[in-house]
Amino acid sequence: MILAWIPTCVSLLLALANVGFAGAGGPRVVKPGDQIDVALGFLDVGSDHTVLVHIQNGTTEVWDMPQVDVSCPACMTIVSAPLQLSPGEVGQFEVQVHAVGDPGMHRWGVSLHGGGSLPLGIDVSGVLRGLRVEPPRAAFGRLVRGDAGGIDVRVSWFGEEALESVHARSTSADVEATVQAARVGKSINVTVLLACTSQPRIVSASVQVSATIRGPDGLAHVVRRAIPVAGHVVDPSLTVRPAAAFLGSMHAGQGAHMLLRVSGMEASRVEARAAMPGLRVSVQNNLVELQYAPSDGVVGLAQGVVELGWGDPWATRAQIPVTVYVQMEQPE
Repeated sequence: MILAWIPTCVSLLLALANVGFAGAGGPRVVKPGDQIDVALGFLDVGSDHTVLVHIQNGTTEVWDMPQVDVSCPACMTIVSAPLQLSPGEVGQFEVQVHAVGDPGMHRWGVSLHGGGSLPLGIDVSGVLRGLRVEPPRAAFGRLVRGDAGGIDVRVSWFGEEALESVHARSTSADVEATVQAARVGKSINVTVLLACTSQPRIVSASVQVSATIRGPDGLAHVVRRAIPVAGHVVDPSLTVRPAAAFLGSMHAGQGAHMLLRVSGMEASRVEARAAMPGLRVSVQNNLVELQYAPSDGVVGLAQGVVELGWGDPWATRAQIPVTVYVQMEQPE
């Protein structure tokens, strides 16, 4: 008898492992305006969980709640919900939660309402396991030449394990990444710097982050993330409007034209040259003229750079990203 009971009990526990309840010992007695909190604990990203709540009408009147709203229609599916409860009647609410998003704390809200009464709220919470990087990218924007600005990136681990250490490595000599010794709970900071800001240029690189995670059993594993890094170092003596040139969409054989205005103390000295096949550039009266004709065989997104500067040897003072989309010719 005991041996037969043990497998049945284990199967029942496994079936209920991913089900959240609003309490034990019977249905939850509620009234309009009440809030029920359901905590699911740690969840794997992409996992599905059933939340089952039995509620009992604690009023002396019939309670109508024909409408159900959820905070995340893409990650919550209502299985059953009471439309109406008589005084003392028990109803069942069941919802499937699809745990998606970045690692960390998440909340999913449900509101049962209608019939002129205050809504009944059900707040479901859970912590998605994994490594989280905030912000997910180091975007410097426009940085004046000579500045040494940095961006602090927080690396955090969510789960039963501990974040033991973090290592960061840059993929470019233009970027430096330093791991800070200070630790906040399960987080470690990484400071990302542009290593050289003496020359105007566009920086595009990444920082590879490796986090060592150690579990309660003493075993460790490594989780890796890439942090994209982007910035545009500009010369303070020059201002270009617009700062980037999108020449639109065209078919092969067509052309595009655009004017950019350069201003500043040294704008009268500006010369320009293009680093993009099919792009011609000229300067006259503080205006930079772009003329583009796609080369044979060019289809899709074409990108390049216009460099502004002067001197011999050449000294670049600013860079202007240029983008154009060349459509494929339609068959006749």
